[in-house]
This record gives sequence, C-alpha cells and structure tokens, in this order.
Amino acid sequence: MLASTIPLERAVALWLYQTAVEMRALGQKSVPLAGDLGDGRLTDMRQEALIGSIGGPAFEAILETNRGKGHIKFIVTKEGLEAGESLTPQVPPPRQ
Repeated sequence: MLASTIPLERAVALWLYQTAVEMRALGQKSVPLAGDLGDGRLTDMRQEALIGSIGGPAFEAILETNRGKGHIKFIVTKEGLEAGESLTPQVPPPRQ
C-alpha cells in the first residue's frame, strides 16, 4: 500500500486487491464498490508506481467503511496480478 487515510482491516485490503485484479483482467478503468465491507469506487490509475524496487500498476479507492470515509492508494505487483488471476474466476468481457 502506498497510503491510506483510514486503518484498513485485512478483509477490506483483500477485497480491494481482488477487485483490482479483476479490473485489470477485464480492462476496466473504474468500478463501484458496494457490500458489507463498505461503499465507494476503485480506479485503475493506468500508471506504474514504485516503492523502492517493488513496482506495479497503481490503484486508488475512495471508500466509506465502518471506520469512516477514506482515500486509499496502492499498487499490485506483477506477481500479485498473476497470483490473483489464478484465484479469480475467469469472466469473459461483456459483448460489444
């Protein structure tokens, strides 16, 4: 994670990660977040970010949780994307 204005529970962090992996697989730029863990929006920033020697695509979430409203910025490494894709059910992109 790059930054978060609220403390993140493990379940929320995993939810954001899984959603980011799905977004990348489907080529989505932004998706709404809604569920028991919170409500908001996750956006693929369409740029790479580095923390030292660790890098990957950058994501940004605006999220309302039981701990308050927050702004979260994070990256997913290429290894994280690959691992997530193997765990995420493959959904074909919508027909045009």
